[in-house]
Amino acid sequence: MPNDNITRAIDKGVGGGDDTALEEILYEAYGPHGVGFLIETLTDNKNRTVSNIRAILTRANGSLANKGAVAYLFDKKGVIVCSGDSDLDTVMEVALEAGAEDIVEEEGGVIVVTCTMDSYELVRTQLESSDIKLEMAELSMVPQTTIQLTSEQSESILRLYDKLDNDDDVQNVYGNYVL
Repeated sequence: MPNDNITRAIDKGVGGGDDTALEEILYEAYGPHGVGFLIETLTDNKNRTVSNIRAILTRANGSLANKGAVAYLFDKKGVIVCSGDSDLDTVMEVALEAGAEDIVEEEGGVIVVTCTMDSYELVRTQLESSDIKLEMAELSMVPQTTIQLTSEQSESILRLYDKLDNDDDVQNVYGNYVL
């Protein structure tokens, strides 16, 4: 075997090499029970990635979908989670003034603020400057409609989600389900 091939293989194995190009790919898929998934990946080998994702989906009675078949079910939005000790009235006042779309108090007292991508940074900074503790703030794919799952259906969807999420190339997995 030529010495150049060995050197390239070693460089690639340690993450080096001049020709290491990572590519972002969004896969759309259907899981069991009609659940739609968006799978964000970052890979240096899209053939390996699509093969791994297809195998995971097939074993879970799911399949890859055509481009656009699932993506229309989701909107890219800012999601900000305020801690449970935050005052709902204060969060509502600050967030709505900054351009938030929706504010919901969930179990455990946490407050979830949803906003457009354009207003995300302003809403986040206004909440932080008002001394409201944020547990999480990110841009996320939020489903327009959701599918309510039974406990049995939830188990199979969660197993599929975990297998997808554990793949090295997968960065984020979004689904339109409610457990």
